[in-house]
Amino acid sequence: MEILSGKAIKDQILAQLKEDVVKIKEESKKAPALGLVRIGDRPEDLSYRKGILSSAEKIDLAIKEENLALEASQEDLLASIGKLNQDPEVGGILVFRPLPKGFDEEAVNQAIDPAKDVDCATPQAQVQLFKGDMGGHKPATAISALRMIKRSGIPLSGANILIINRSLVIGKPLAMMLLAENATVTLAHSKSKDLPGLCKKADIVVTAMGQAKMIDASYVREETVLIDCGLSLDKEGKLSGDVDYASVEDKVRAITPVPGGVGALTNTCLLESCLKYFKN
Repeated sequence: MEILSGKAIKDQILAQLKEDVVKIKEESKKAPALGLVRIGDRPEDLSYRKGILSSAEKIDLAIKEENLALEASQEDLLASIGKLNQDPEVGGILVFRPLPKGFDEEAVNQAIDPAKDVDCATPQAQVQLFKGDMGGHKPATAISALRMIKRSGIPLSGANILIINRSLVIGKPLAMMLLAENATVTLAHSKSKDLPGLCKKADIVVTAMGQAKMIDASYVREETVLIDCGLSLDKEGKLSGDVDYASVEDKVRAITPVPGGVGALTNTCLLESCLKYFKN
């Protein structure tokens, strides 16, 4: 079994991004920054934030945060986004999801400056992606998952790939990206029938259910490649992926660990998208 670590790819990208930051500072006389907007202190959000800050520090990219209380209103959130939109040093804006109940997701997405939409949340970015134009912003997790899939060495053209997620953050955009690579893509979700059977038929399974250790040995075969994008708390209160690593160990062709797999690379892809703002 091959363990698909995100660290090697991450280090290569960070080295290039560090050079990019130096060049941007010299040419624009600005200190490029990524804007983060967070409501409350969910463990998953704090874990993601920690990784972003660690990677940003390595390339000398500033982070500007808008941290809102759990009781914050939608107006408070829109005001924070507007503040980052107007900041000339901010090249990207990430709003941590999911939003609290009662928030208008569409209104929040539309509030983000499309040029700074590093997570492909705005209608403009989504239309571009779903039209098959891969030149615009794409969600960082989807970019990371695609890079990890390519690292597995399986030719994407004609490959059968199952994505267990239908969100606009991972599942749907990743499907568009894989279709552009001529893969055969199936989207599954919590209502799908016979999920273990669907997984066994696929060459590659990308899971992002947020259900700790749900994917066990009954879902895989020896040639399965598992790309785990899930992150949630297990029964012991520890952060875990969707895959029960101990159950599938040595029973699949390749697997991304949690932590150290897709998540390790995701924050680097986010910084890469942020710096595109200044390059453009």
